[in-house]
Amino acid sequence: MTLEQAYNSITSYVPKNSVESLQVLKQIQEYWNLWKPAQTNVLLLAESHVYTSENDFEVRISKIKQDYFLPNYPTKFVRLVYCLGYGEKDLLNKEVESNSGTFQFWQIFCSCVAKSESEYDLGFSRMLKTTPYFGRLRNKVNILNELKRRGIWLIDASIVGIYKGSITDDLKERIFHTSWDMYVRDVVAGAHPKYVIVIGKYVYNALNVRLESLSSKIGFKCKVLNQPQGDRVSREEQLETYREYQRICSKDAP
Repeated sequence: MTLEQAYNSITSYVPKNSVESLQVLKQIQEYWNLWKPAQTNVLLLAESHVYTSENDFEVRISKIKQDYFLPNYPTKFVRLVYCLGYGEKDLLNKEVESNSGTFQFWQIFCSCVAKSESEYDLGFSRMLKTTPYFGRLRNKVNILNELKRRGIWLIDASIVGIYKGSITDDLKERIFHTSWDMYVRDVVAGAHPKYVIVIGKYVYNALNVRLESLSSKIGFKCKVLNQPQGDRVSREEQLETYREYQRICSKDAP
């Protein structure tokens, strides 16, 4: 089925002001496809991007600065880790409220391409705001290119942003089911990954039966890891989760 069909199904039972426009979702897919590897070795399955309002969507990434890094990069702002303007205010043509980005997912990306599982070698310091702006952006682009080269790809279990107060837990689970059954399952199957890492127990609990069914057909291994900004765990437990990303990717996406 198509993205539009899945979107229409979701909007039939979710309050209208709780779901983004179809144009926002198409832009999300463009970012997904920009970083899709030729062969997906490890697929990272997250919950969703962050809700992107129409006002957000009017913001543009500066073309001059965009061309400095990626000549063909999309210019429309969305709250997605693949959008470099999310968390980088100096890339935007005007200010966006609450644009802190998702540094935890950049730490996941760093971990996936790290050469060693030691805390120092995971490379988190490259993403810190204390790193000069142009150096930090260059680091992010290099990481994205390395992820693509090694066949590591992030997509979301929900096609719409679910982090909005009006979306209840029951609605989230239904959105996961609709997104998977009508769109995301075919995306995963088409990528034919060797390994699927589910980011967060919440999405795994919602989709575990569906994941097992697809795994039995195309043969990928599957593991669930804690949501990086979710459960309150110790720093050492968080670090061990990042190390596990490194171990899996160094083996299955060398």
